[in-house]
Amino acid sequence: MLSIFKKKQDIVPLLEVLISDIKNKKILTLKNKPYKDNSFHSGRTALVNLKEFLSDAPLYINDFTTDFLKGFGMFMNEKGLSMNSVTNNVKSLITLVDRLIIERRITVGKDFKVPTINMPKEITTAVFTTEAEIDLLANMDLSLTEKLCRVRDVYIIQAYTGLRFSDMIKVIQSPQSYYKEQDGTAYFCLKSTKTEQDLFIPLKKIVVDILVRRNFKFGKPFTLHHYNKRLKELFKSVGINETIVKYITIGGERKEIHLEKWKMISSHTARRSFATNAYLKGVPTSFVRKITGHTTEESLLRYIRANNHEIALKSKEYDFFK
Repeated sequence: MLSIFKKKQDIVPLLEVLISDIKNKKILTLKNKPYKDNSFHSGRTALVNLKEFLSDAPLYINDFTTDFLKGFGMFMNEKGLSMNSVTNNVKSLITLVDRLIIERRITVGKDFKVPTINMPKEITTAVFTTEAEIDLLANMDLSLTEKLCRVRDVYIIQAYTGLRFSDMIKVIQSPQSYYKEQDGTAYFCLKSTKTEQDLFIPLKKIVVDILVRRNFKFGKPFTLHHYNKRLKELFKSVGINETIVKYITIGGERKEIHLEKWKMISSHTARRSFATNAYLKGVPTSFVRKITGHTTEESLLRYIRANNHEIALKSKEYDFFK
């Protein structure tokens, strides 16, 4: 879409149209694929904060500088956003402005470059569910609604396959399309939606049992919001209420927050549980990475949420510690 604008063009209305077009799939990614929902939500959140920062003042492209981004970051910091939220908002805004230029929705001088800025990121407190906790879920009293049973079953499958939510939803819509057996071992075979990597995931007996019990049918797909909400209900009902201390930087101040574990469980917990439990059971990290898609061992180890005590228990199996 080619439009020629005056040099003094307020880019805020252009960003609003861009985000709407992303939502309605009128604009695709540079790989010619629809943007994911979280990209739209991130962009919309960044725009809301930007408009609040500007207080109805216009934003011209030549004023979109590193100093402007620093000021935007300081505003959100003073507003009380977490460090990671500030960083994500700034990065989303940079991406949106860059896309405006790529789409030629605004003209810029040939020497203009979209500014970049190094923003801090902190490792957040995250949890995983142990195999014992997953067993509690599997063995819970099932005078449950079918909707809750389905969420329970999907979480168990996800926790033992490491699938992202997008891939998990794809699989449960047609499980038999991805289910293979070879030499007595069952597998899920699929191409990752995010990375386009071919995945071959061996299935534990508990996963196969769920598929067979359900006759490979899981009903209509559900939203991530519905899934996360129901997971919290399920884990609360089986007593996963250990107190977790969460550290987070809010408004520039490091804070300590105490939460019951069930409140921190989501779809992503299942994927992290797969990586952590596999690591603690001695599965080679190279194999785990093939399934999770982590490109380096360092990135995988940052993702794993085993504490020092759990790692020590794992270490005692090695001859060096005997």
